[in-house]
Amino acid sequence: MTTDRKRTRTSMGEGSVDDWPSLALLEFTTGLARMMKARAKPMNQAQLARAMDVSAPYISSVMSGNENLTLEQMSRLAAAVDCAIHIAVVKKDLRVRWIEDNLDTCADAADRCRRSAV
Repeated sequence: MTTDRKRTRTSMGEGSVDDWPSLALLEFTTGLARMMKARAKPMNQAQLARAMDVSAPYISSVMSGNENLTLEQMSRLAAAVDCAIHIAVVKKDLRVRWIEDNLDTCADAADRCRRSAV
């Protein structure tokens, strides 16, 4: 995590509510870029633009945080890289960490728990 992002996360509870959308947008675009890179065949911005049938400059603007994205736009961007978005509302002084897991792994773990309880 970069120093600027760490500073933003740390001061979020102290900052103005007006600053929070910028943090959410930063987290979204960072996550989107991470998922584009993590694919079996990594995707660049030009490929994302083609997949969405939008211009490359638009994607560049999105990834730079210069677009005021709607939830629909965020969902379409995530879907284009075969992902989904998750939104949570939590107390402002609470830090949230996501544990990424696929449903098959969750089902396998639940099945193992049931078998060991018998």
